[in-house]
Amino acid sequence: MLSRFLILLVLFCLCFIVQESGVLMAWGVLPNLILILFLFVICRGERPAVIGALLFVSVVVAYVRTPFWAGEALAFAGVVAVCAFCYRWLTGNDLFDYAILLLSGSAVLEFLTTLVSSAPFRFVPFFVAVGYTVVLGMVLWFVVPASLRVAKPGTDF
Repeated sequence: MLSRFLILLVLFCLCFIVQESGVLMAWGVLPNLILILFLFVICRGERPAVIGALLFVSVVVAYVRTPFWAGEALAFAGVVAVCAFCYRWLTGNDLFDYAILLLSGSAVLEFLTTLVSSAPFRFVPFFVAVGYTVVLGMVLWFVVPASLRVAKPGTDF
């Protein structure tokens, strides 16, 4: 379990680096790679303890690197925690559940971060960010083989 945690931690660190570099910026919008990876790990059946530990580390790293993003980091943690909790009550179709979590999680996170940052809400960047995140998340789903599944969904909750 520790080796899986360390591998996932390295993947999350790489996502942090790529997201901060702005390499994937399109139409002035950055996709939320960390959210994509968290939802992917949730839907692939990772243990809740590992997800919780990764979420804690992610929030601490985000706060240490940029303390003024504390509200956004807490909104992110809340969205991931709610998605992890609600996953067991979805349809049971892994791909459809992942798409639901991507769409709803990214939409709620975009809305919450807009509220926390006191920025004016703009519809076009909102829909572009949500759509871009969903598209990249679906690409990840089809690129990574299903054999990486850890456990049957919902068995550890």
